[in-house]
Amino acid sequence: MVNNPFWWTADDKFFNYALAAKLGVAIPPTVILPHNKHPEGTTDRSMRNLIFPLNWQELFDYVGFPAFLKPYSGGGWKHVYHVHSPEEFFQHYNNTGDLCMTLQHGVVFEEYYRCYVVGQEKVHIMKYDPRLPHHERYVKGNPPPSSAALKERIEKDSLTLCRVLGYDLNTVEFAVEGGVPYAIDFLNPAPDAEITSVGQENFEWIVNAVAEMAVKMAVTGEDPAREMRWASFLAESPRGWPSGSGGRRRSNVGHPQPSCARRTAEGGCLHMNRTMKKTRGKGAPKAVEEYLANVPEPAQSTLRHVRAVIRSVVPAETTEVISYGIPTFKYKRGLVAFAAFTNHCSFFPLGASALDSFKEELKEFRVSKGTLHFPLDKPLTDAIVKKIVKARIAQNERRSRP
Repeated sequence: MVNNPFWWTADDKFFNYALAAKLGVAIPPTVILPHNKHPEGTTDRSMRNLIFPLNWQELFDYVGFPAFLKPYSGGGWKHVYHVHSPEEFFQHYNNTGDLCMTLQHGVVFEEYYRCYVVGQEKVHIMKYDPRLPHHERYVKGNPPPSSAALKERIEKDSLTLCRVLGYDLNTVEFAVEGGVPYAIDFLNPAPDAEITSVGQENFEWIVNAVAEMAVKMAVTGEDPAREMRWASFLAESPRGWPSGSGGRRRSNVGHPQPSCARRTAEGGCLHMNRTMKKTRGKGAPKAVEEYLANVPEPAQSTLRHVRAVIRSVVPAETTEVISYGIPTFKYKRGLVAFAAFTNHCSFFPLGASALDSFKEELKEFRVSKGTLHFPLDKPLTDAIVKKIVKARIAQNERRSRP
């Protein structure tokens, strides 16, 4: 039997996005949304840890438009909507009933690839255009990725995802923007292999590769069964948060977590919970000072320094709030945010392209989509913080113009 049917049934795309981000695979900003209507057997009491009303504008600022509204699991492009504004989003979201939906930034891609991955060893990259009719999406002639580095990254990320998810047969899709391959869809354990769809060359490759894998397993007696344990990928929690359910990240294996309304760049999801950090009788942090007071040293001093640098350059009308449980600066909309985690601190320029101009200056730091990670005891340099904040101020001012 190829692929574990029990894990396949339990798997879902939002969990996969969270896991992929933890593994360093590029993922577009993505949030999971509460159901538009209560699923059968639930009431408003079932969702009582969900903030109400939701700050929809903050979600839109985080994801950005255009975006794709799509189910947290499923396939065949069912209930998938390309939305370009809040009005268009609500037009479709209000008709999703009790489906659990995600909203994902729509990558404006220059290249798009779909990859067969077989036996967690072989990768076949296929040029693909999801904008065309289904029977024309596999590009004839199958031109290769535009650079050797891009090809290597696509192969590496495809294998990383399938090995961790445990799939011996899968497809992984990448939308390439600015030379970065963003993993869009990799929950396809029974991928399209119809000759009239994929074409003769791709059909022959997948048939031969699967046949070779099956024969190898039969001859060697290899047993690919393994127990999937995700705790090592998702256990990390922001410093100062409790280990209880309010501040802990959870995977949503096997069922959606309706209280999870935003995925963080660290690869889990932040529970927007009224009782978050409710330890020893204390309520959730309501102010930045309260948050910082609960962060242990040396991370507390590091974040205080970063905060002071940010405050030195933002306009007078900028406000500081706790948003999604972390300190956030707002100027016209979300500007930048920061937080402490178990092994590092993170700086969030709340704009998808905010870090693109500073790649050379950020070489010594770990950068993922929209997030800059730095050591607990080593603040970012004042100069780079000021440059990023000023760039974000300019972005927000441009977006606010009529």
